[in-house]
Amino acid sequence: MADNRRFSQLPDGGYALTLSAGFRVEVRHLRRRDHSLIGEMEVFCDWPGARTFQGSLCCSDLNLSSQRERSGRASYLLARAGGTENDFDWAGLIDEVCIRVTQADRAGEPAMRLDDIPAAKPDADFKVGGLSLPSDSTTVLLADGGSMKSYLALWVLGCLSQEDIQVLYVDFEWSGARHRARRDKLFGSTPLPNLHYTRCYAPLTIELDRLLRYIRAHNIVYTVLDSVVPALDGKPEDADVANRFMGAAGRLPGALALAHVTKAAAGNPDPQAKPTAFGSQFFHNLCRKSYYAKKQQDGATPSLVTVGVFPAKPSEGPPDVAVGFEFRFEPTHVGVRPIDLTANVELSRS
Repeated sequence: MADNRRFSQLPDGGYALTLSAGFRVEVRHLRRRDHSLIGEMEVFCDWPGARTFQGSLCCSDLNLSSQRERSGRASYLLARAGGTENDFDWAGLIDEVCIRVTQADRAGEPAMRLDDIPAAKPDADFKVGGLSLPSDSTTVLLADGGSMKSYLALWVLGCLSQEDIQVLYVDFEWSGARHRARRDKLFGSTPLPNLHYTRCYAPLTIELDRLLRYIRAHNIVYTVLDSVVPALDGKPEDADVANRFMGAAGRLPGALALAHVTKAAAGNPDPQAKPTAFGSQFFHNLCRKSYYAKKQQDGATPSLVTVGVFPAKPSEGPPDVAVGFEFRFEPTHVGVRPIDLTANVELSRS
């Protein structure tokens, strides 16, 4: 009997093979390791008597390139679903899924004539307080620890949300309660229904599938990634790790990634020195645009903090200019306003 198999690409990444016989196989989190294609495979089955959890026979990583692992997975599914080898060809199903996914991964996105691709709109960048943020690529904000990166990023998202833009703060470092307290100080009782938040505990490459589902469901158009090192799936100095992170960030609709600078850059007294991100140079090389931030605090007025944000890597179009932000800390409120840096001798020399 024909089972009307349908192979499709999942909207948030991965592939699925659906069978009318009561099966669905999904493969997500695809990545290459030592020339092998690895993916998280979940097999759903609605057969009476099948030993499932929430409809799933199994959900675990599989080396799609390994015939031995495919055979082992087929044997496991046969034992969980019940029946005999004559009832259903589990080995054939797993082989088919692995072959289809491998072929789709090799094919990639179809090539086309450049003239057939719609050009980016002239106003494709978001403008916030003098900052220009590409809406379709990754921008990196570099700064030493304690330089107001997170405060500034939250303020940027809050301003965008007030323009009826759906935004998402992706937090790898802190907690929602802490950022909620900051949001209340920055924006008071003003409702910000377009400002979303999520806490991540796994690397971005693992969290990406979940994030893309949420982004799709809530029409998110811009994100903040706070911050780069906790979001990595390996050592920061490894070029492959940087490449995987930037590749994952590039699948988001647009992102501002917060990165710490190296110790040498943080302690460099030369005001003309340009800081670099901690880890591989590819964090800088693979982003479309980057800024670095420098904090200045007046000892006579500790409640007043000035942050200069300077272009480190330009995007296309006119050159970016340095912009400043003044943070005034009060017991229940934090005021933020863009300022002209030309009057600030120390920061304007950076």
